[in-house]
Amino acid sequence: MRIMSLMYNISIGVGVAVGGEYLFAIGGFDDSSPLDSVEKYDPRTNQWTYVANMTTCRGGVGAGAMGGRLWAVGGHNGEQYLNSVESYNLLADRWEESAPMHVFRAGSGVVGSFCDVEALRNVHDSPNYRVKEEV
Repeated sequence: MRIMSLMYNISIGVGVAVGGEYLFAIGGFDDSSPLDSVEKYDPRTNQWTYVANMTTCRGGVGAGAMGGRLWAVGGHNGEQYLNSVESYNLLADRWEESAPMHVFRAGSGVVGSFCDVEALRNVHDSPNYRVKEEV
């Protein structure tokens, strides 16, 4: 059995997502302070390394991967719940702000998709698209 190396930050409320061949630990709370730090785990070397910080401190952040990017959704910045969203470009090692959500939230579940987002939009906009409503 292989023991995983320890992260640099011991935190709670961290978002976790897989991007490429790496596991990412995003934000969280260190004691009671929200973090903007992000750590990347490489299973081949059993090592954690820091990558670029998010633009906003986020504890209780929802995290997922889609479209070659990691997504940090909502969370809490130590003063208020967030509706902001940012994405991480794995190749450029850079976080960028994205369109905000309508609702402020923390602790969100986020699921990524391997499909092309533009293809999803085309299906949704097609005349044959219907939403099945259940009572």
